[in-house]
Amino acid sequence: MSPLPLLAETQESSTAWYKMLRGLDELTGVTLMNWVVVAAIAVTIFVATWLLQLLIRRVARGTDESTSWVGGFVRHLLKKTRLVVILFIALYVASLALEPTPAWEEFYERIRLFLYGLAVISLLLQIGIWGNASVNFFAERAREAQVDRSKHTTILALGILSKIILWAMILLLVLSNLGIDVTALIAGLGIGGIAIALATQKMLGDLFASMVMMFDRPFDLGDFIMVDDKMGTVEKIGLKTTKLRALSGEQLIFSNSDLLDSRIQNYRRMTQRRISFEFGVVYGTPSEKLERIPEWVKELVEATPQTTFDRAHFFRFGDYAKIFVVVYYVDSPEFLAYMNAQQTINFGLARKLEAESVEMAFPTQTLYLHKAEALAGPGDKV
Repeated sequence: MSPLPLLAETQESSTAWYKMLRGLDELTGVTLMNWVVVAAIAVTIFVATWLLQLLIRRVARGTDESTSWVGGFVRHLLKKTRLVVILFIALYVASLALEPTPAWEEFYERIRLFLYGLAVISLLLQIGIWGNASVNFFAERAREAQVDRSKHTTILALGILSKIILWAMILLLVLSNLGIDVTALIAGLGIGGIAIALATQKMLGDLFASMVMMFDRPFDLGDFIMVDDKMGTVEKIGLKTTKLRALSGEQLIFSNSDLLDSRIQNYRRMTQRRISFEFGVVYGTPSEKLERIPEWVKELVEATPQTTFDRAHFFRFGDYAKIFVVVYYVDSPEFLAYMNAQQTINFGLARKLEAESVEMAFPTQTLYLHKAEALAGPGDKV
């Protein structure tokens, strides 16, 4: 068979491909080579970014989180990275390499602006996702580092507030890129915010009071506090109320704003307790033993664990006893420690006075009777 027909057929086929490609150029307004370059740029950016993400994640996985939090933080952010964001950015960057014919310039410019909008909005949303993940990451690490559970509520509230501010800014930026006038929106939100604030004034007062207490920390979970005439152990510090467990077992619930305006006594914050008590001995006690009683009390207090003696004095002459006053300190804020110390001192004082034949006084009255003849004068009739 002669090669001439094959050559002619090949030339016809090449001519057909050439006409088809020329038709594609005329149909799209961009040459085939230009489309190849654009596609190569888009694929290169997408693949390179994806491989870089995998490489960084692998390196971060090999870091020791016990000594550095950077590796865990980077890996946490990379897990939240969306590939569609990379795709939109790659398509927009590749579209910059398009070289259409003048007749198609306006059409491709609109496509380029559309891709730019998609890239910017997707990037803003990705920044919001990264910011949200960052808040969660650092809040979780802060909670793990805090043994004091009362601070967990503070961390949670700050995390929620940070997320609200972050997404509000992201929303305004997205709307701005969509061509919406956010100035009027902000003004409307301001007026609406004022109306909401007036309607929920009490609730917002409790919320801000909670924030103030979380920063100022007048008490923590587990503290025994007294508010006016109510007292109990702090069980929960919420965003609106604080709950106490009273000694008698019932739960006391205080509004945070009311609690912040009250005078609070925090017994848990005491470094020591100052104790003052009195006792009396009968009037028939010899003076030499009265003078030795302060020394006996001092010895008893100093021999009691977790106590520091301050003073003991013969204070006054009472109605039925000679009164002594004793002051000492318990080197512990716990109420049980105070009661144990006072009980030990009371037992020791009772034993010591009994051994020295000194009687403890109790309410008594002595009535003296005289015969009338002895009191009557001369000439008086009895």
